Amino acid sequence: MTDRIARLRIELLHLEPCIWRELEVSLTTNLRALHEIIQAVMPWENYHLYDFRVGDRVYGEPDPEDAVWGRKI
Repeated sequence: MTDRIARLRIELLHLEPCIWRELEVSLTTNLRALHEIIQAVMPWENYHLYDFRVGDRVYGEPDPEDAVWGRKI
């Protein structure tokens, strides 16, 4: 499975014109590594918290001061 690749399209919402990147990552890439890859391709400087949402599950680094982190809004 290490040679299988996922093609991702990342779009920033609520911006005109649309800002997007397309990238390919190994199916074995974990979410921490995916976060680092996204930081590099956008290019961002890792100043903000992040999360990944898959259905009802939320993965990321919660802000200890944010009581609503991870809840659907």
